[in-house]
Amino acid sequence: MLERAFLEVRRRTDVIKRLPDEVSALALVFGVLEEDRLKWRGEKMDDEVQQAIVVAFKQMKEEPIRVEWAERLAA
Repeated sequence: MLERAFLEVRRRTDVIKRLPDEVSALALVFGVLEEDRLKWRGEKMDDEVQQAIVVAFKQMKEEPIRVEWAERLAA
């Protein structure tokens, strides 16, 4: 399923060719992943995988991803 999501992201970015900024690229990726997430509801995950997802989500909320080149462009 994850490989399918990556293929869909690649397919959509090939159509667009160039995105205006990092935020629009992330919006595209997260939009595709959100669509696939809704399809994954019937899949079973063990407790260990679910806990890893919860931990990763909490870490991202505490310390967002930063890209140095984007910060330089904004300055």
